[in-house]
Amino acid sequence: MILALRNVSLFYGSRLVFRNVSLELEAGGITLLTGANGAGKTTLLRIMAGLIRPSAGRVETGGPEPRFGYLGHATFLYPGLSLLDNLAF
Repeated sequence: MILALRNVSLFYGSRLVFRNVSLELEAGGITLLTGANGAGKTTLLRIMAGLIRPSAGRVETGGPEPRFGYLGHATFLYPGLSLLDNLAF
């Protein structure tokens, strides 16, 4: 297991974004996350990447230095760097 979500829920104030999401990702696997606009896909990915904390539940990683990341629509890539240099940075 590289990453697991255990009954993860998120609220913004009193607004429920999602509730009791559980999944387990294995190294080398491919996962597709779909949903309507505003369903919480990006927010869930941010939780998985450790950028925000869930309101409830827990995120588990498969070791002290998990090897996964998050690349959203606002990439903040540096045009003067190669793709590999951007990834290393």
